[in-house]
Amino acid sequence: MRCFGLILALAWSASAAVDGVVTNQTTGKPQGGVVVTLVELGTAMNNIGSVTTSADGKFSFPAALKAGAPHLIQAQHQSVNYNRMLPPGTPGEGLTVDVFNASASVPDAQVSQDMFLLEPTGTELIISERIIYNNTSKLTYLDPDGSIKIYVPEGVTGPVQVRIQAPQGMPITRPAEKGKSENLYVVRYPIKPGETNVDVGYSLPMSNNQAKFEGKILHPGGPIRFVAPSGVKLEGPFEDVGPIPGTTATAYTLKGREYAITVSGTGSLRASAQNSGEGGGETGPPIEARKPLIYERLPWVLSLTFAMLGVGFAILWRRTAPVRSGGKR
Repeated sequence: MRCFGLILALAWSASAAVDGVVTNQTTGKPQGGVVVTLVELGTAMNNIGSVTTSADGKFSFPAALKAGAPHLIQAQHQSVNYNRMLPPGTPGEGLTVDVFNASASVPDAQVSQDMFLLEPTGTELIISERIIYNNTSKLTYLDPDGSIKIYVPEGVTGPVQVRIQAPQGMPITRPAEKGKSENLYVVRYPIKPGETNVDVGYSLPMSNNQAKFEGKILHPGGPIRFVAPSGVKLEGPFEDVGPIPGTTATAYTLKGREYAITVSGTGSLRASAQNSGEGGGETGPPIEARKPLIYERLPWVLSLTFAMLGVGFAILWRRTAPVRSGGKR
């Protein structure tokens, strides 16, 4: 009986190859010549191997998926990686992976929202920005000069940190490189069909509890909003759209594409939420007296901040959205 069970197990492992097809959603046809990589995820990433799709888009790995472990299928097409996560228990046969053609011009890849959180500590102004791209086309936007362009003011202390979460992807860090013009930073990262979140963090020095934050928006789309925690005053070319529900913060909508904002006072959205007991039940590590580095605080601050602000911004967007089709705001 034991021998029979061993024979069955060997037969299963021999037949349980990982296979599937890669489809180009731009053309609607199977895509040949795509490099497909199978990775086992765990405490470490175990690269099982890579194969190239045949002319009919098919691929096959002789290895079986390890039971109880998540895996990742990654397909590279026109220098862009497309991922498909395989949770534990996913069958390894008949998998499908979608890729898209890339283009340096994709008008339908637009920014749907751009939000700045300004948190002055008294000695420095911490800026956390989230840019949300919504690509409704069937093309990946890939500009060789940088698909993501950011204006960073003079006097920034420390590096400019960027974290990106693409559709069906995990958050990753990417360097922000100096662009061809003054104050321009670029990130060479593809904007795939779907929603891509780009989180940017840096800081500016303050003097006498005051800072000047100047810049301009380099991408089309919007709206552009600034968020000030309780105890922080902003003066600039924007409209005060009131408090954000569930927080003690106030939101402002930028008028135009350039800004020169005077920031005074001190405040932290995270500290305000914890002190008031608000924020939808979010909890986190206690506030420390020391000032964390931008790189250390960026993932935590952004994940907490925008989780709390999501509902508030949706309400504010409906309140301040321009009139469409003859309707009222």
